[in-house]
Amino acid sequence: MRLRSFPTAALLVLLVSPVFGDAVDAQTAESNPATTAVDAAVVAPTAAPAEATTSTIPANREVVITGRGFGHGRGLGQWGAFGYAKNLGWNYRQILDHFYGGTTAGAVSPASAIGVRVSALDGRAVTFFQPKGRVYTAAEGQAGFTFPPALAAAQSPVAGLEVIAAVTVPSGTVPPPTVPPLLTGGPAAVRIEAVAGGFLISDSASCDGPFSPRPVAVTPSITVSAGPADPSVSADDPGEMLSVCEPKGVRHVYRGDFLAVDAKPGQRTVNLVGLDAYLRGVVPREIAASWGDKALEAVKAQAVAARSYAAAERRSGFANTCDSTSCQVYGGRGRYVNGQFVSLEDPRTDRAIAETANEIRINPKTGVPIRTEFSASTGGFTAPGAFPAVPDEGDATLENPNHGWTLKLAAGRFERGRNLGSLIAARVVSRDGFGDGGGRVAKLELRFTGGSASMTGDELMRAFSLRSSWFDLSVVAVNGAATESTTAEASTPALTGDASGVVVAAAALPDTAPASVPATTEATAATKPRRPKVVALPASTIAVVVAAGSDPVKTVVGGVVVGSPTTVPATKKKR
Repeated sequence: MRLRSFPTAALLVLLVSPVFGDAVDAQTAESNPATTAVDAAVVAPTAAPAEATTSTIPANREVVITGRGFGHGRGLGQWGAFGYAKNLGWNYRQILDHFYGGTTAGAVSPASAIGVRVSALDGRAVTFFQPKGRVYTAAEGQAGFTFPPALAAAQSPVAGLEVIAAVTVPSGTVPPPTVPPLLTGGPAAVRIEAVAGGFLISDSASCDGPFSPRPVAVTPSITVSAGPADPSVSADDPGEMLSVCEPKGVRHVYRGDFLAVDAKPGQRTVNLVGLDAYLRGVVPREIAASWGDKALEAVKAQAVAARSYAAAERRSGFANTCDSTSCQVYGGRGRYVNGQFVSLEDPRTDRAIAETANEIRINPKTGVPIRTEFSASTGGFTAPGAFPAVPDEGDATLENPNHGWTLKLAAGRFERGRNLGSLIAARVVSRDGFGDGGGRVAKLELRFTGGSASMTGDELMRAFSLRSSWFDLSVVAVNGAATESTTAEASTPALTGDASGVVVAAAALPDTAPASVPATTEATAATKPRRPKVVALPASTIAVVVAAGSDPVKTVVGGVVVGSPTTVPATKKKR
């Protein structure tokens, strides 16, 4: 169901409402991502209307905000993808073509790998544990040392594709151990700590120590690996992987290997992991795995978007991406809590990743992977940005609790810190021009008894944690004390089951108001989304490997170890 149209510049008043002066310039104000306080938007007070006095303003007032969508709205809308897949039968490539206009399908090498900064370990000494005693380390400059992986793109004519992109792979990550495992065949733990001049490496039989220190390794980086997998054991067995020791008996398990870097200042820990193995810890954090039961094509679209975003990332000299909402949320393989393993992967998202293996979105002219932004709910129309704004009919699916929502805030929260008196009215000055009623708010004005203040829609969204910047608002009187509440539109019932835990748009750039554009006509806003052309990727597609190397993730195919790291000469990158 669509919400009612929002008047683009309607005057919303309370009781005694003076007539506003000339309309404010519709040019959108630029928002500062660092600005979160409402106070930052205060402008020079203007003269208050004489009839609007404190005595004429009810004591209890609230601002009712009626909005739609959740997140910045750029790129793929996750609920829109769900609706298109479940209700309209679109496949994942149709969904991707619709939301990521100007891009096309491409692929990465099956051996592609990236470095993921584990942000919770920043500035900390880290203890790695391997229950079978396979913990190997190597210092920078040693044979077999793995330098941080880099990403690149290549062009190559391939049947069915104009261009194909590839990601460079880290060199092998299983060096000869500098010190044999403490207990052959038994558990082993290695503690890595940045100290003056290098790293202190200490050994133990458990996470809790005691630890035996080695001589300080004079090196800016250390690699840690669990070595080749046991071919007789499933490659998904967490007992084959490295884990990070945490307090209170918790161990966080990761696929792949690790790199410890002295970032000067502060130690940084990077998980070196195969790209699709990384996605197995990302996709169920970014979208509800249960969607795979009823809208698998939406989950597949999310898998491609997440893979593309990761392939396009260039975060730092020692890691391609991070594991937090600043990049994409990444949970790794799982964790042990009091000896019990809890998986953070899911067979349904694993299936979506496998059925879209290696596929990304690329620039058709350059072959470069595209940074594919996404958000939870567009509200019915995407926001302009790197991709054209398009209608999103899928967002109106009945399961979406974010298509329409209402938030009530006490008027005093808008008055706090302004010294402008009582809030008496609010109006939207300009919108971005995309969607019903003109779309997302570009600029709004608040009128007080002692003056007025202007804000962007994004500033108001951040100041009060609104779900999006697509909203309408009004000041109303309430009986008794003003209360604050949030409700979803009655026609959009809340989702039940684990799908209610959908994570919003981890892969998000700072939300800044887009440049003001002419408002679309009603005919344009109501245009049905085109059904995109289906792009077929032939099964014989061959990816281009830019730099030779091996995948640090150990897998077993037909009883044979595949992708076991081997020592490959590496060329040190310029720092």
